[in-house]
Amino acid sequence: MRNVRFLRGFPHSAPRSFKSKPKDYKSKDRQSAMKSRQAGPRTVTIAPGHCSVFITRIGFSFWAALSVLAAPATSHGKQPGRLSSLGPGDTIAFVGGTDTVQAEKYGYLELALLAAGDRTATPPKMRTLAWQADTDFERDRPLNFGDLAEHLRDLKATVVVAAYGKAEILSGQAKKPEQFIAAYDRLLASFGKIPSVKSLILMTPPPFENAGGTLPDLSHHNATVSALIPGLKALAKKRGYLFVDVFSDLQTRASASPRTSDGFSLTDHGHAEVAAAFARQVGIAVSPWASLDAARQAIVDKNQLWHNYHRPTNWSFLKGDRISVASSYDHLDPKKRWFPDEMKLYLPLIEAADQRVARAALTMGGKVQ
Repeated sequence: MRNVRFLRGFPHSAPRSFKSKPKDYKSKDRQSAMKSRQAGPRTVTIAPGHCSVFITRIGFSFWAALSVLAAPATSHGKQPGRLSSLGPGDTIAFVGGTDTVQAEKYGYLELALLAAGDRTATPPKMRTLAWQADTDFERDRPLNFGDLAEHLRDLKATVVVAAYGKAEILSGQAKKPEQFIAAYDRLLASFGKIPSVKSLILMTPPPFENAGGTLPDLSHHNATVSALIPGLKALAKKRGYLFVDVFSDLQTRASASPRTSDGFSLTDHGHAEVAAAFARQVGIAVSPWASLDAARQAIVDKNQLWHNYHRPTNWSFLKGDRISVASSYDHLDPKKRWFPDEMKLYLPLIEAADQRVARAALTMGGKVQ
């Protein structure tokens, strides 16, 4: 499995599936520019499991209750506040920007959701489709990678948790709340049209901080977050989404240490506090994280494997603009591309990691805090 050596860490881009024929992509920005160089193949089916899209199979108890709150009205027959039971085979997808990508490395939010479910049943499978610097206005991807809606469709995601806003605020895109909300509405509406999606959860950004020293004071951006909250809440109400206001929750609670390293980027402690705020907002009872560290480490290890599979560093050799070079083909069989076959070897590793998470979940005492 030589490819694994190339994929250490949490790299940049990601594959989807290796069975589908390529389709032509008409995406914007970088992708459109690169298309003129080569209309390389692209993938159409995502491998089991990834959504911040986190994906999850879950026990009925917590998620059935959550689904009643979170089910949106859509054009394909679903009604707000009504949802058939969730269980094995359901997928929760988390989408968002840098915070959501980084959450994969810490595992706190996933741990909270795992603790909330029925740990005697098949535990959740959780994955992330988030991307650094994603906003509700634009989401650049590598050539032939595909957009979020297609990934969600291929994953058959049933629940989408969306967490946008920080990058838009920092860049000035959210200065006009009505434009930010309109862009968010269009994005979430595209998710709601996916037949498998039964519910969406809308999560506010956490607070900015003043990191002190020579770093700029970013806490003044909290006024913009506050200005966005009424629109986000109204959007969630209009479409029947569950609204999770981690910003207001954390603003009213003192923190023992800074939640960010620079006023923007969440630390380990910051991710733990955001996950705890999420848990409080959706009614999950809580107890100390330290008692659940073994389960959290199993989650982090699994997430590393998934991220390497979903977003390999050398995506251009897998499905991008370098699939025709000689090194993309097997040295013994020049007609065979070795990289796609080796990427498939990740799947049993990810499945085994999911099983370790399931076993760790059985040992979890109490809930999460």
